[in-house]
Amino acid sequence: MEPNWLEELRDAIHQNAVDHGWWPEEFAEESRDLDEVLALMVSEVSELLEAYRHGTLDAECGKTGLALTNLEEELADVAIRLLDLCGHRGISPLYYDFALVRPYGRSFGGQCFSLIKIITQADLVEKSDYENDFWAGRVLMQLMAMYRAWHSFEPTHPQQFWNAVRAKHAYNQGRPHRHGGLKA
Repeated sequence: MEPNWLEELRDAIHQNAVDHGWWPEEFAEESRDLDEVLALMVSEVSELLEAYRHGTLDAECGKTGLALTNLEEELADVAIRLLDLCGHRGISPLYYDFALVRPYGRSFGGQCFSLIKIITQADLVEKSDYENDFWAGRVLMQLMAMYRAWHSFEPTHPQQFWNAVRAKHAYNQGRPHRHGGLKA
């Protein structure tokens, strides 16, 4: 079972997405198409890889009032999309001791590819609750491992990662409905 704070964060992120129009009533039963949600998670990984390619992972993300690096913002975006989906589907990501995790893939690009592979392994219709919880936990584990690898495995970084997720969530709470008219 996940820590209470992770469940609360998941629920708050999902409620914010509902409030901002990302889960409209016309999608009631199955809601948004799962493939679309997973593709949006992969698009955030692509933004992360682009920041790496341009050498700007440690640069400030440039969003007003958001004091995060590009690395922190993009990893937080993936985590937020994942936790939103988990909140909608009733998935409780398995919590791992993030101090022990190591990234899959040797290069940063390889780590991004490994993250995409984990994301696209989701089959949330046919799987058991435990398998869904395990899948979501694996995504979070890879995000944290990538964060730690970039920051030389310093022990304080698990909390810093979650602080980045909370900061980006707070930023998203102040954004307009559907972020100004986005379709997905």
